[in-house]
Amino acid sequence: MIEAFENMNKEINKENKIDIEDLDFSYATGEDLINNDITEVPMLFHPILHQVGMASIYGSSDVGKSSLARLLCILVVLGYNFGEFINQAIFKRAIYVSLEDDLFAISPLFKKQAKALGLNASQLKGIEFIFFSDNIIQELDELLSANPADLVVVDPYSQVCSKDMYKANEVRDVLSEYQRLAVKHRCLIIFVHHTKKHSISSSPDKNNALGSQAFEAYLRLLIEVKSNINNPQKKHVCITKGNYVPTEYKKESFDFEFTEDLIYKSLGTRTPLDRLDIPESKENDLKEEYEKIIKMKNEGMTLRDIGKKLKISHVAVSKKISNYETKFKSDEEEEDE
Repeated sequence: MIEAFENMNKEINKENKIDIEDLDFSYATGEDLINNDITEVPMLFHPILHQVGMASIYGSSDVGKSSLARLLCILVVLGYNFGEFINQAIFKRAIYVSLEDDLFAISPLFKKQAKALGLNASQLKGIEFIFFSDNIIQELDELLSANPADLVVVDPYSQVCSKDMYKANEVRDVLSEYQRLAVKHRCLIIFVHHTKKHSISSSPDKNNALGSQAFEAYLRLLIEVKSNINNPQKKHVCITKGNYVPTEYKKESFDFEFTEDLIYKSLGTRTPLDRLDIPESKENDLKEEYEKIIKMKNEGMTLRDIGKKLKISHVAVSKKISNYETKFKSDEEEEDE
């Protein structure tokens, strides 16, 4: 069964994978663009993580963003899919630049993940860790020149942005170096980054990432990780920006269980982004209020009459109906079916 599944994955990958090894990334004529074999943006994990360029996984402290980044490295090396996203790694190698956690801190965490996935040491030799470097760009350039990799993770971004993170021109200077590196070696570079303090209780948004707006503008993919407001072990992986990602992937989170072994297990569900910051208690209150309004409406009361009874304007009553039905009514209808 396992062998059959792996063979099926190989066939899917073969169909979706675009051979880009012989392409010149620095120059092309219009004729070249028409004649090449590229019909869609090449993906590392189809259809969300692109194969060449830069992206960011960001979130609040202790949300599990570094664990997610390490897991992606493991999956790249093994050739495994990430939930429903198809692994299309070419080299099956990854480099993890850990600039806040050293070897002593990372080792037990990495062992947990490997054990949970039933892996032995030899299966993970395709991942290289850098814990200290005087010149990260140069070291990555040398490593990638010697042994190409599909994925490079830099954790955290704040440690490589030695300039002011709030100055757009300085942020662009830093990111342009990494973009050149990604293009030269045809890999994806993911920056693990933090969110602004006020964004912890906010809905997922590309502007929640700490620092200048130039950070989100330069990157082509932003993924915010949020804990479920009612269950911290449930994580919402939210695509807040995806230039090459289908629109339907950006409207709702992808829901995962974050295990004690630091593994993201897909729950196979999705949650609208504007509902992630609503606790169950508030959701129950909103439902109760909505049902009260609908009952009065069905009894023949106008919105103005309802507004007077609730001591709010008729416009506010209309908004309450609209907001509830937009966020929750479709779910209730699906349950009834």
